[in-house]
Amino acid sequence: MGKRYRVALHGFSAFERSALAFCLRHAGARVPAYEQAESLADSDFVVADAHLAPSEGSALRADRLGDTLFVGDEPPCGAAASIPRPLDPEGILRALDRIVIQRLAASRSKPLPGGTLAPAAVAQPGNPEAPAVPAAAVPVERPQPAFEIRFADLSALDKAAAPATMPPRSKASPLPELPRLVDAVEAPPARTPAPVRPLTLEERRAAKEEARRRSRAARLAQTRRDRSLVEHVLLLDGVRQDTALERLLQAFGFRVVRATDVAGAMGVLESTPLAAAFLDIAAPGDVEIDSLALCQLVRRGRLALAGDMPPLLLLSASGSASEGVRARLAGCDAFLTQPVSRGDVARALEACSVPLPAEPRRIPR
Repeated sequence: MGKRYRVALHGFSAFERSALAFCLRHAGARVPAYEQAESLADSDFVVADAHLAPSEGSALRADRLGDTLFVGDEPPCGAAASIPRPLDPEGILRALDRIVIQRLAASRSKPLPGGTLAPAAVAQPGNPEAPAVPAAAVPVERPQPAFEIRFADLSALDKAAAPATMPPRSKASPLPELPRLVDAVEAPPARTPAPVRPLTLEERRAAKEEARRRSRAARLAQTRRDRSLVEHVLLLDGVRQDTALERLLQAFGFRVVRATDVAGAMGVLESTPLAAAFLDIAAPGDVEIDSLALCQLVRRGRLALAGDMPPLLLLSASGSASEGVRARLAGCDAFLTQPVSRGDVARALEACSVPLPAEPRRIPR
């Protein structure tokens, strides 16, 4: 396993620090690997807020500028790297990767005082206790050939390998001539290809409809063959009446299990095997557990599920960028903005490899 670099956070708001800390906790399995340091003194690198004044923290000192990644529009002079806002945890990890790669490349090619690269040290043979000497100082003994080949020898070999001269053929016994069968066979007449007629608009529409019909037939046949298909989906929202998303999922052939709060959704996850779970971010929950926290519990395996872990699709009425970042950090599989269309739901389920139990459109025979 490679080295795990320790990264300290300096500055930022409480929400930004929590997002960066969550990203660093899940960056231990990647290469390079990172973890959050407790203090600046114990850290290999520092991620600092560029809006912080130099007098407000020790991360902006001159001796740590070469180890610091600044987030902001005006980084100080001498910084190792910087990225602009808004805050992007994945972009911060990629910037740290570039710093690590540059540092490793510099350490492997340190020049000597004369300007040449340092050669590898070689131990002296026959005396293992003697100090190693550079590879350039060790004489290289080249093996001598067992015999020498000269050009005269090659010319003799060439004459010996030459084939014997064949005697000339007698004119009295000529070989019989083969009949020219090629001339006897008549060449087929050249075929002129028929001109390709472009398809009309009606023909193109008919071809597309036929392709859609065959695709729907193949999906329905696969669904009928799969007897173990899970048909229940969880829909967590605060609306108690019938919704358009529920009717759409029912049209796809799913059996929708409704939950109006986070506690009810946890009960459904623990008692019913699910093909997917649609969680509304604005659904009512406790002070400590909301839809995002429920998504994290399921993703980390801290909730006893009745079946396999279902794909988690988070719903948002505003669809803001901050909610999208929070949803990705929570571990969701898809982020949808309400109201959702039939194509949005179908594409999200297809991206999560969730088959549709039924197709709302009939297939003509």
